[in-house]
Amino acid sequence: MASEFKTVSGLSRKPSVLLAPVPEARSRSPCAPRAHKAWSSAEGQEEGRAILEWEEDDVAAWLAELGFQEYQKMFAEHAINSGRLLLELKESHLHEIGVARVGHRLEIRKCLEELKERAGLASPTDFTSLQQKLDSAREEQQVKNYPSRIILIRHAESQGNVDLSLYATIPDNKLTLTENGVRQARAAGIELKKLVGDESVTFYVSPFTRSRQTYELIQQAFPEEQVLKYREDPRLREQEWGNFQDPARIGEFMAERRKIGAFYYRFPTGER
Repeated sequence: MASEFKTVSGLSRKPSVLLAPVPEARSRSPCAPRAHKAWSSAEGQEEGRAILEWEEDDVAAWLAELGFQEYQKMFAEHAINSGRLLLELKESHLHEIGVARVGHRLEIRKCLEELKERAGLASPTDFTSLQQKLDSAREEQQVKNYPSRIILIRHAESQGNVDLSLYATIPDNKLTLTENGVRQARAAGIELKKLVGDESVTFYVSPFTRSRQTYELIQQAFPEEQVLKYREDPRLREQEWGNFQDPARIGEFMAERRKIGAFYYRFPTGER
């Protein structure tokens, strides 16, 4: 109970102190038993083996040395009659047994942990808890590494977009941007910068020339420190229509493609 001190004006400037009897403290030995037969062996592994060989009487004696004799019957009724079972007890188990006071449950759990530590016995539940914490931390870190958004930008206007005949003489991957495409890419960089603000960015770019040119122009809108990474990824590419595309036959190929299906059709020297 909290004590309250009051000074009554005109009577005394010093507080009056009421002395109440202090309740006797519970007589209890330290968590690690001293006189118990199970501790008569050498320290370390031998002590650990001794605890694992405890029987019902040994568990009762341990509780008595802790000053918790009132729980001996409860432990026996719930078949906590061996050292192995004793070391597996959690606070929820103690509550089910009938240890109603939170403070008692916490103290028993503390003494169990000290008992295991002294005996050199690792608790599987502790390792499980540690693994769960590690998994949780790993998942949290992965989430932090996820991008807040993914933005897809097609390459700007290329030579092939304005003159299809070029595909007959220039490999698809080597077609470059037109002057209009250069303006488009610069404008895209300005708009992208407005959208992401000061957020860090990572670029994944197709190895095709027109795509790399588009990136280089977009990147000019960003300060160097804002771009975390640039990576060319060969998986970011268009469907291969063949090494060179004959304008005279492209109509024939497209007609075949419509009959077979866009997903299943394979262009000569190309891919599906």
